[in-house]
Amino acid sequence: MPNARPSDALVDQLLQLAPLTDVLPRGWEEVEVTGVDRRIVVGPGGLFVIVTRAASSLPVDSARHTPWNGVERRRGSSAAQVTAELVSQLISTLCERDIVCTPIVLLDDADNRLFARLDEVPVLHRRRLTMWLHERPVVFDRATIELIRERSTAPRPLHSV
Repeated sequence: MPNARPSDALVDQLLQLAPLTDVLPRGWEEVEVTGVDRRIVVGPGGLFVIVTRAASSLPVDSARHTPWNGVERRRGSSAAQVTAELVSQLISTLCERDIVCTPIVLLDDADNRLFARLDEVPVLHRRRLTMWLHERPVVFDRATIELIRERSTAPRPLHSV
């Protein structure tokens, strides 16, 4: 019997179409980072990469260790964690200071199932995103948010990875 669950790629595609601007709290904004094909939001509570997934998606377990910027990648890192690490490295380089990006897995509101992920990445329904972001402790001032926005969108030679 064929699997009735849509592929994660299809779920990603459908959720990517919905704008985030209607659910971001005041002081938060979406930024684009060249080379990263995921939604990224920045605000007083930090920098987050949003990965849209089906509730049952699990982290990918890598059977091999691969180097990641001179540091050995942890076995079992999920795609969300690796993407957040990539964004952290790109933004830190562009802003010339350490900036940490954290992954969030965002589910469509119609999916009633919430599962704890093995990688401990927060999983939220879209309807909870506004409040969740608003509840984050303040880690960035307005100047840092503006720096991230300006540097992430500035034209520059950067290759996609």
